[in-house]
Amino acid sequence: MIEMPIRRADNKRDPTDGEAQKIKAWALSTVRGTVQADILKEDQGQNTCIFSTEFSLKVMGDIQEYFVQHDVKNFYSVSISGYHIAEAGANPISQLAFTLSNGFTFVEAYLARGMHIGRRRDRSRARIGTDER
Repeated sequence: MIEMPIRRADNKRDPTDGEAQKIKAWALSTVRGTVQADILKEDQGQNTCIFSTEFSLKVMGDIQEYFVQHDVKNFYSVSISGYHIAEAGANPISQLAFTLSNGFTFVEAYLARGMHIGRRRDRSRARIGTDER
């Protein structure tokens, strides 16, 4: 969606190239949210895998790289979560182990692409739930 053509409804004309670049920069600097595409937790927690793990890691790496290159600061490129794994019946130790393993897998995939991990603008989030049973 970020690369979609930008049109203005208020004056019914396409913005100039300079205006479009300003609009895009503003949108990328203010948009907030989290990409919900962690195929690892989906495969482990729900046993559903639409795409191969390799393809999914490539897509997630592409997203992370785009966010770094375009200085997207308020949007998480991936949410590494054990919630689906816990919902599937994993005990808290297994949930923690799978969640940490998934996080390490993303880091390894990013490093294999030559990306630097740990910059302030590298936005990933890990959440580990608690077992309330």
